[in-house]
Amino acid sequence: MESVTDEEIPKINVLDAIHYVSIAWHEIKPEVIKNCFNKAYFGNVSQEDPYVLDSDEFRDFEEVYPGYTSIDDQLITNETLELEEIINQATVNDEPDEPNDDEEYPSIASTVQSISTLRQALTAFFNPKK
Repeated sequence: MESVTDEEIPKINVLDAIHYVSIAWHEIKPEVIKNCFNKAYFGNVSQEDPYVLDSDEFRDFEEVYPGYTSIDDQLITNETLELEEIINQATVNDEPDEPNDDEEYPSIASTVQSISTLRQALTAFFNPKK
């Protein structure tokens, strides 16, 4: 960033801000992030899953609600496929064998013109004339 005097306020656009944030982010070392989590007491969290049911709790659940865990054992969740259908699904190739070279790419001149137009539009959008 250029040197700034007290009378002059720097004009920073979005792209400059993104670059500044990126530079600052890359200067942060992993140890700093680790220390932040440790100071916030995230490092002392138990590794056990609080949602895992103990086998005793599960047995108690079975006693209260008998048959609840096996209520949908007979439910059909997919259709049965014949061997021929399985083979057809396995052999179907969704990707084309050859890349499509028939596509026309824009010329360099039209690409440069498009970039110029985009720059003008962004300049007009982010720096409107007052």
